[in-house]
Amino acid sequence: MDLFEEFRTIFDTLVDFTFVIVGDREFIGVKWFAYMASNSYEFVMRIRHKDYAKILAEQLGMSVEKLHKKIDRQIKKHGYCAFPIEIEGKIFYYHARKKRKGDKSYPKEKDKYIRFISTSLDHQWVIKQYDRRWKIEVFFEDSKAKGFDLEAINFVAESKIRLMVAICAVCYILCLIHGLIDYEKRTPRFKLDKKSGRMYHRISVFTNGYEIVEKMLFDLTQLAEMINRLLSPQFSINQSVIKEKVYGF
Repeated sequence: MDLFEEFRTIFDTLVDFTFVIVGDREFIGVKWFAYMASNSYEFVMRIRHKDYAKILAEQLGMSVEKLHKKIDRQIKKHGYCAFPIEIEGKIFYYHARKKRKGDKSYPKEKDKYIRFISTSLDHQWVIKQYDRRWKIEVFFEDSKAKGFDLEAINFVAESKIRLMVAICAVCYILCLIHGLIDYEKRTPRFKLDKKSGRMYHRISVFTNGYEIVEKMLFDLTQLAEMINRLLSPQFSINQSVIKEKVYGF
């Protein structure tokens, strides 16, 4: 919650945006859920088999064992289930469905379903939002191993670490932009991932763009010019928030 209070400076700058917070099983907690709902954030959080089952069972007037049988019946009939659940005086929704082939499994986890707590009753929307979470994992891999070697910076001062992460994130976006532009001009080659059964670019959009940007930029001045040219905002900005929180007036 403290971290999100810092983010509010950024969030409040964007006008007419609804933010959807997506996370895995470590990002749970009744106070945390209530905080997000109170600040008008939509969210989808993956949960474990035992999380909130007792609360939901009590609210439905049944035992936990009967709840899991009810979930089994609903999923067998509809492919998924969704129940309203009250937490800290606010209504959320408990979702469950069968795991797909590409869904992440955790060590020692025997649950045959994937479960969520969300602000939305729309199960398809919940799944779509959760699938977006994978993009941050790809960003971590590209930043650490495939391109920027971010973990090798060896900085100690928090301000320097934050600055380097910010620069890395912006450069990552630049690589994606040029990778996408290049793949619009020519047809990329694909490969089949046997584990998930999905087709992927043989060379990722990031790696393709990284190689292009690497040949275009030779100093920080050129980098700054590229940022200004390509990353101009396409949405309305609340200038008063910037003046107040960034510049102090």
